[in-house]
Amino acid sequence: MWGRISPLESAAGVAAFNEIVQTDADDTGPLQPLSLSYESIAEIHEESARAAAGEKRLTHSRRAEVHYRRALEILLRLEAGNALSAYDRKSLEKMKAAVQRYEREE
Repeated sequence: MWGRISPLESAAGVAAFNEIVQTDADDTGPLQPLSLSYESIAEIHEESARAAAGEKRLTHSRRAEVHYRRALEILLRLEAGNALSAYDRKSLEKMKAAVQRYEREE
């Protein structure tokens, strides 16, 4: 669905959530924690990008964007299924803003 799993994703248990989501697409239970995992990974990459320079900065920035997009995709899926909590709705707005920020940088 989203390509190869990075070591950071694997360490965060994201691979297990991905497998569950891909196995049963109708089960939205694992989606919220998965979106939080992607959001956290994106934030780590953003922090790393701010501390890096050159190619490393660009790599971390790109990875942050990818993970924000993954989180956003999940939250939009939850929204479409009318399964967003108030917290998830705030997170959805935050992910939309993050993705828009990266789109403006391109």
